[in-house]
Order: sequence, then C-alpha cells, then structure tokens
Amino acid sequence: MEKSLVKKAFDEASKDIEKEKREKIKKIILETLRRKEEKKERVSQLQKEIKILNKDLEDFKQGRLDLIEERQKVDELARKISVVKVEKVIHEHHYDRPWYQPYWITYTHSDDCAGSATWTSDSSDTTLVNGFSETGSSILLSTGTGFHNNFSGSYDINGLIINL
Repeated sequence: MEKSLVKKAFDEASKDIEKEKREKIKKIILETLRRKEEKKERVSQLQKEIKILNKDLEDFKQGRLDLIEERQKVDELARKISVVKVEKVIHEHHYDRPWYQPYWITYTHSDDCAGSATWTSDSSDTTLVNGFSETGSSILLSTGTGFHNNFSGSYDINGLIINL
C-alpha cells in the first residue's frame, strides 16, 4: 500500500469521527434549547397564575367580589386558578338595602386542610350556608365586606409568616 493512500484514508476517517462528534453535540444543544423553551413557557404560565392570585388578593382586600366574579366569567384560567368560585345571587332581593349584593362563594380547600369549616362574621355580612362537603368544599354567602374588614393580619404559610 501506498503511504499517501493510507494517510488520505486516515484523514477521511478522522473527519468522519469529528463529524459524528459534531452531530452528537448538535443534538445535545438542540435538546437543551428545547427544554429551555419549555421552561420559559412554564414560567410564563406560572406568572399568569400568580398575577390572577394577586388580583384576587387585592380584590379581597378591597372587598370587591364583583371584580373576582367578572374576571372568572371572562377568563377560564381565572376560574381554574382561583381558590374560590364567586357567583352573584340573582334571585334574592333586598329592597331595604339596595347596595347589598350578596355573592355565593364556593371555597374548595386542599387535602391538607382537615376538619370542618368555621366562618365567623357578622350575619349581615357573611353567612355559612353549609360546612365542608365530602368533596372538600364549602359555600358561603357574602357581600365582600367581611373580606375587606378581616383581610389584614399575619398568615403562617408553610412556616413563612406573611403580614398583610
């Protein structure tokens, strides 16, 4: 065999090996970029959910159940993410207090909440309709002033104290 032929074959084999390495590296980089984009989309989705929950908290603080109800009517994500489901009571009329607009609030708690529900408030403000059901939800009737009046305070969330 000729030396030049062996040298040429060796160079071609080296180029093929380098090409295979480049293809493997390219696949790794492509997969990394795909995962990065998936995570960005997930972060974007989580930011939308956090924004909805922040709006709910702000509306609770102001006692504006009407804004929560409106948001839940318009936005499917808000219905899915919110801790409560707010619906305006249409069939009840309070002619002596026309500003009184009660809302049905359905609260579905997580499994870590054991025991029964206890809602305490002025009867003209918040009334417990029934305790927790087997599905882990409770329903109450409220005008929103209970949320407004009782919003501030300290909350212990998984060992983290949050002051509102």
